[in-house]
This record gives sequence, C-alpha cells and structure tokens, in this order.
Amino acid sequence: MIIIPKTEEKNFSIREWVAEQSPDSILINGYDHCILGISPTGSVIYSTDKILRTLVGMEHTWNYDDAIEWFEFNIQGSFTGKQYQPTFVVTSSSYYPCDFSD
Repeated sequence: MIIIPKTEEKNFSIREWVAEQSPDSILINGYDHCILGISPTGSVIYSTDKILRTLVGMEHTWNYDDAIEWFEFNIQGSFTGKQYQPTFVVTSSSYYPCDFSD
C-alpha cells in the first residue's frame, strides 16, 4: 500500500504533505517531483525513472549509464541503514535491462 499525495490545495507543497503524513521521513533535495507517495512505514517513495531522467536532463553530458551509476552511489547508496530511508521504485524496465536467458 502506498499513501498517495493529495496536493490539490493551492499553496500546499509536496514537502508540506510529507511533513504532515510522516514528519521523520528523509527527503532528497531537488527531487520533490519524483515522489510517488509514502510507505506504511513512513518512508518516502521515489520514482527511480524520474530521478534518472532528471539527472540526464540536468547540465551534465551524461547518458543513462552515467546517471544510473551516479544515482546508485550518490543518492541510493547514501541512505543505507538509516531509519525512514527513502524507497526507490523502478517503474520501467528500460533502465535496468534483465537477461532471462540461460
């Protein structure tokens, strides 16, 4: 189950919604547009796809492989073992191709 933000109210940001729902959650600066919701345990759920698109679209000359490497080490890896650490969800298999052949 995911608690989905309802931010239809004017002047109500996603950060305010998260603080209201789960005040101890860890937020990542610059990636509010990548938030999908909050888990029942209080962790903010981020879209890995949106984060990668943001990294590629920034002022870098990165391709998706560069963005994946940077994301895994600098974003995802920096929260390991912390209470209320963000959860990252991949919604498109195009970024992490799987080989199911034997």
